[in-house]
Amino acid sequence: MSAYADSTILLPDAITYEQAATIFCSGYTVYSGLRTANPKPHERIAVVGIWGLGHLGIQYSKVAGFYTIAITHSKDKEESIYKIGADQVISSGKELGTIGGADVILVTGNSYKLAIEVFRGLRPEGRWVLMGISNEKLTIPSFSLAFYRQQIIGSQQNSLDYLCEAFDYVANGKVKVITEKYSLEDIAKAYDNLANGKVRFRAVIHNN
Repeated sequence: MSAYADSTILLPDAITYEQAATIFCSGYTVYSGLRTANPKPHERIAVVGIWGLGHLGIQYSKVAGFYTIAITHSKDKEESIYKIGADQVISSGKELGTIGGADVILVTGNSYKLAIEVFRGLRPEGRWVLMGISNEKLTIPSFSLAFYRQQIIGSQQNSLDYLCEAFDYVANGKVKVITEKYSLEDIAKAYDNLANGKVRFRAVIHNN
């Protein structure tokens, strides 16, 4: 297909097409959110929703040197989440507050219920970065925003430079893309597994 040259980048030699497919979407999005939040040294990062974006968000946060907290209701994921680098795995905003809160919360899922609930664990001057999209109503406590100088930041794929950086971490072996492979004939099965939360962590379709 044809494309504008200034909207393309060369893939690093060490990147496979399977990895590239995931980073062009999930990796680019979550890394852009992390960079846009502009975390400072010694700040703490929390990642909400440990799926396609979230498993990469944990790794990008850790490789950048931040204490990283994963927030999920899926108890069966805890072992694998620790293996990819999370310092702590918790399940609620109350728990986040109990362990000291987070300066940046990366909201990567498409359900706002948990995302809104964990807002209570955001520290003063913290940044709550929304990347997941939902039709649900989004209600954030205005008292907290005003008195604790907190920020809500919308983010998607914000800079081509961020995409290059996201690829570099993968090419250098510092971030691992975790996928499940499906053939084109099994695309319906892939869709069903994704819709029912059975994919760990990203589905990739091969057309061969």
